[in-house]
Amino acid sequence: MKKNYILLTVLILLSGKQAFSLAPPPCLPDIVITPLAGTFGCYSFAADNGVAADPDMYYTWDFGDGTIENGRRLYHCYPPSSFVTNYQVTLTYHSPSCGSPVIQSYFIVLNSPDTSMCIDPVPAYTRAGDSISITPVVSFPEIMFQYHYGDGYWSGFDLTHTYSSCGNYILTVKRWDMNFPGDTCYGYAAVNHIGCSAVTGLQKIADMEEGMIFPVPCREALYVKKGLAVEKAEIRDLSGRTTGSWYYAAPPVSIDVEGLGAGAYILVTTDREGNIRYLWFIKNNE
Repeated sequence: MKKNYILLTVLILLSGKQAFSLAPPPCLPDIVITPLAGTFGCYSFAADNGVAADPDMYYTWDFGDGTIENGRRLYHCYPPSSFVTNYQVTLTYHSPSCGSPVIQSYFIVLNSPDTSMCIDPVPAYTRAGDSISITPVVSFPEIMFQYHYGDGYWSGFDLTHTYSSCGNYILTVKRWDMNFPGDTCYGYAAVNHIGCSAVTGLQKIADMEEGMIFPVPCREALYVKKGLAVEKAEIRDLSGRTTGSWYYAAPPVSIDVEGLGAGAYILVTTDREGNIRYLWFIKNNE
């Protein structure tokens, strides 16, 4: 089997006056790129600088195939090709504490599949929250499919699946002709940030619309003004775990935060039209 390669030569580009020097930690995250076993063209991308409180929005990956995504840890699958393909993978780390963005580039050399392998294009899907719906492929009746969602669940007919645990997953679509069951093809796609904190839209209280959400001075609570028709509110910690959720029939909304320990949290509100807002706030128990 031909091996795919990740070139170890790393290009570090710093904007501004530091153009030819390395940024000190933690502004230069360590990067680990690992091929995912049992797949073709799928990799795990991880960046770590030792700052656990960094939100995913500080890490922007350009995978070199037109896909750009935020996150400290992601999966990504490249499409098969009949010839060797080079992809330049770029991570831009843009923490406000580091000033100018720090850019690191790697190169992935992806060989064509072996002649003994049948690899389909990356399966297409749409996503709503923690649910995905696979885009059906026009086919003949004798062509059979299986859909493996990466969390242990698979189906021969169910094109929609809802994940129940936080994490990144590989979706595998298996295809074969019932008249020739030995000829099996596989397609792979990455599904990232299931059940985890949102990677975009985090805002500090000072950046929110004036008067939309504000603290209640007489008790430990957040108050949502009447003009914002919140139907659901969640509070998550920075790792994405939900610490509490509430449903409301009508505004105004008061969200109790008395039981929270000191630290930073994310308030996620969903209105009647399905619009989601994210608020990053700090709880101080002094």
